[in-house]
Order: sequence, then C-alpha cells, then structure tokens
Amino acid sequence: RVGASVQVAGMRLIPSIRVQRNVAIAAGSDTRAFFGVNSFILPQPALGKFFGQFTARTTLETEGSFHPYSVSAYLSRLLTAGLRMETGVAWSRGGLGTTYTLTLSTELRTVRAYATVNAPSAAPATSTQYVQGSVLYNPSSRKLNFTAGPSMQRAGLAGRVFLDENGNGKLDSNEQVIPGVRVRVGMESALSDSSGQWRVWDLSPYEPVLVVVDSLSLPSPLWTPTYSALSVEPGPNRFRTLDLPIAPGGTLEGRVVRETIAGLQGLGGAPLILTDLKTGIARSIVTFSDGAFYAIGVKPSEYELRIDPRVESRLQMNAEPQRFVMKSSVDGAEVGGIEVRLMQK
Repeated sequence: RVGASVQVAGMRLIPSIRVQRNVAIAAGSDTRAFFGVNSFILPQPALGKFFGQFTARTTLETEGSFHPYSVSAYLSRLLTAGLRMETGVAWSRGGLGTTYTLTLSTELRTVRAYATVNAPSAAPATSTQYVQGSVLYNPSSRKLNFTAGPSMQRAGLAGRVFLDENGNGKLDSNEQVIPGVRVRVGMESALSDSSGQWRVWDLSPYEPVLVVVDSLSLPSPLWTPTYSALSVEPGPNRFRTLDLPIAPGGTLEGRVVRETIAGLQGLGGAPLILTDLKTGIARSIVTFSDGAFYAIGVKPSEYELRIDPRVESRLQMNAEPQRFVMKSSVDGAEVGGIEVRLMQK
C-alpha cells in the first residue's frame, strides 16, 4: 500500500493505491489492484452556527477499472462538553449491504465511553457499549485518582507548587503552597489546585519531557520559578513526584554613569550583565535614556553586575563590577542605589 496526504484549506485528502495478491494451493493465485481516497473535513464556520460545527470523513475505494469496492461517509458534531455524536453510512461489495451507524462518544476526565448502533440492510441491528477508565494511586497527594483511558505502560508526573522562602528547594511545614499555577509538561498542562497539587497522566514512560512553570500564572510578578525548565524521565505504571519551588524574587534598581568634563552623565541604552554567582546563570538588563535601570523577579542569591565589555571597549572606559546580595522575602526584597561608573582608562 502506497499513500499520500494533501492539505487543502480545511480538508485533508489521502489518496492511496494498494495491491493484494491471493494465493491458494489448489486454485492458483490472482493479483488485485485497488485505488482509494479518504477525506477529513474540519468545521467550516462560514456555514453558520449549527452546520459550521460539523466535521466529516469519507472513504472511497475502487477495484481495477473503477468498480466501487467500498464507500462510506460520516458526520460528527460536539453536542456538549465531552459528548460527541457521529452518524454515517457505509457499503462494501460482498458485505452486509448498506450499513447505518450511530455513535455517541463521551470523553470526560475520569472516564471514556462509546455507544454504537449498527443497522445493516441484510442483517439484524446490533449495539455495543464500551467503557474505559483507570484508578491510580498518587503518592504526592496520597489519594486515588481516576483517569480516562488505559494506564498500563503509561506514566505520570505529580507534585506541589510552593513558595520556597528559605531557598532549600524543599517544601517545609511553614511554607505556603500556591494554587492556580499552570505547569506545562511536554505538550500537556495542568493547574495547581487549592492545595498546590498538580498532576499530568498519560505520558510515555522512559521518554524525557520538559517541565516548565508558566511564570505569567504566578500571583506576584516578583515571584519566579527556581528552575526555568526541568527534563524529567517518568517511569511506567505510576506517578513520579516532582515538587516545584517558586522563589520570592526582588527588585533591582540603579544607574549607569560615565565621567565627562561636565561631570557625571547617565548612559542610556547600555547593556548590563547580571550574573548569579552561585549558578553562573546570566541575564541582560538595558538602561533607560537617563542611564537608570530596573529589573524585577531577581531570585534570592549573590550577584555580580557589570557593564557589557563591548561598551567599555567602544568608549575606551572601564567600570568596576558591583556585587550585592538579594535576600529572600515573601513581600519582595529590594536592592537599590547601585551605581555603575565608567571611568577613563
């Protein structure tokens, strides 16, 4: 079988050719060629509020010189959140004639269910009911969790988001948890609940995923994730616990000046390099037109602040690096009055 895929606006076409060779010991063999095309049509809002929410899929396969072998068409629409209805008709040569199908699918966070009715023209109607779900133990919350879909050979991550006031990376009894924080795990995401708990299931075991805290969802602009991103390898058939510390950052302000004949003048547009002396991580700050600079969300640590060496080289001037300590404070620490002075070499 050889196929291709073509996307045209809101429609995907999948043409294909397949060759089937049948071998029978007594009757010899024969080779048959089939030509087919499948289509998937996304909702078309231009059709209106009702019809514009339908999706459709069709199949057509012919044998040899375009003799129909199988044909089907299905329409699907979301009725309410988590409940979808699909109806369609199918025909195949040598089958049970024309078959009408009605399917109701329920996709909830804790259970997945499908109810299908098939009504062929040459046989009695049949119905099937399929329900799927799993019960999992979450060691982070010490509770049972329910999830849709199978859980064997799947993996999950769970933990708490908390304000790490003492900077030790662990949730201590006197530290507060943070609700409403979005945690991104690969392509999935979760919000921490009132107890700071978050969880993501249905990950591929042994495949590393990036865990990132969305800093825009933190309640204070001064707070910042301790880790910009974590690469985690989840294990199969269980949750792996991962607590996420949030550092109560502070603000930094000061001014860059240079010596001139007329006295000290502010240097606008000058890039500064702020380096965490404990981790070696650096970030850039640019001064305003009057030479002032301001930074928020600076994590508690020891820092060195210096002018970009390219500026020193261009101006033929030097500036002594400034060192300071940003303390940890829930209300936000502040370090101000720092002056970076450029002087003639």
